[in-house]
Amino acid sequence: MPEVAVEKARPAARRRADRCRRTRQVAARRRLNVDVVVTEFANRTAQKAPVDPQFCARSLPHADEVVLDWVAGPAFDRLLTDTVKATYPEHEHEQFIAHLRGLTGLWVSDETTRLRA
Repeated sequence: MPEVAVEKARPAARRRADRCRRTRQVAARRRLNVDVVVTEFANRTAQKAPVDPQFCARSLPHADEVVLDWVAGPAFDRLLTDTVKATYPEHEHEQFIAHLRGLTGLWVSDETTRLRA
């Protein structure tokens, strides 16, 4: 393993060990099984409301248009065809490129209509 990767891995392993130790301490204080404490943490986290539900509307007002322009453009089509060629057997390339272009075209059409409304 390269030295840089080892240096980055050590703090991550240390943080995981610290989290495990703290979780065991919470479980011991509450006289519960660690699994119960972890499940309780997960349930509480899942129930929390987003901190700022308007963040995207306020901070990224043109994100929909930017994504639509990208998906409708040649760079996305190259990405789509390159992905199909890297993923599917050669005899299926034309079929899947046509299929995925069709799906993408439908999405572009629907999204264009939605943004114009």
